[in-house]
Amino acid sequence: MLLRRDFRSLLAPGVEPPASLGRVADLPSNAIVEGGRLVGMWEFDPDEGRIAWSAFERRSREMEQAVALTGAFAREQLGDVRSFSLDTPKSRAPRIAGLRGE
Repeated sequence: MLLRRDFRSLLAPGVEPPASLGRVADLPSNAIVEGGRLVGMWEFDPDEGRIAWSAFERRSREMEQAVALTGAFAREQLGDVRSFSLDTPKSRAPRIAGLRGE
């Protein structure tokens, strides 16, 4: 998706991303991909030790399990997940709040 800069082409037919994404070319958060389709976004919240995420489609049990496993791996093996070198928990806070609908 990063090289394409057109995440909308990976959405399932009829699925619209949240209006908060506007007309951006790149996702502001990490992608959740299921079956070759973009189905949501996530950020790791080190304060809570879990993933904050939102789905563009109905959440499936498999999606919830994959997010939980990824969060456990991040917490136990990595301690944090940065999208780029200057990414910090503080700079991620607004994106985490947005994913949680706060």
